[in-house]
Amino acid sequence: WLADHRDEQQSNGVLPAIIPSSGWGYQWANGPDWTSTIAIIPWNIYLFYGDTRLLELCYD
Repeated sequence: WLADHRDEQQSNGVLPAIIPSSGWGYQWANGPDWTSTIAIIPWNIYLFYGDTRLLELCYD
């Protein structure tokens, strides 16, 4: 699921309004729910499990 987020992220960092999208028209903007997931979910998984793999994949 987070791989879909990384794949859909645009070069300027913007995430589309719906992830995953099959290209059916929701590439125009981002939304607070989706843009927060790419940062908050890996961080919370690290805090809960101590696993750094998602942090390494999702953060530059």
